[in-house]
Amino acid sequence: MEEMLKLYLVCSLLLAVLLRKPHLTVEGQQIYVNNKQLDCNNDLNFTDGYACNGVQNSCQAYLTFRSNPPYNSPATIGLLLGSEPSLVADANNMSSFDIIPTDTQILIR
Repeated sequence: MEEMLKLYLVCSLLLAVLLRKPHLTVEGQQIYVNNKQLDCNNDLNFTDGYACNGVQNSCQAYLTFRSNPPYNSPATIGLLLGSEPSLVADANNMSSFDIIPTDTQILIR
């Protein structure tokens, strides 16, 4: 019984420590669009590029996918990756049911 009490106290202490820890925030930034950050001679405005920080707390993400049957249309690729097929089609300038040649790189939003 005494061991159970010790285990309970240790778990309670661990839980209290974890709950006191401040919540972490993640701030993603990608201000190196067109490698303008390497231009040290000019004061450039980086807000023209992609940025996601504390002010803008959500950003649109993307990935690339190489088509391979049976995943060779925006409809099947979208369903596989949990993306709206119309967004896949729009991002790649095609209709949702176009057949994509094998090993073609596709943008997924």
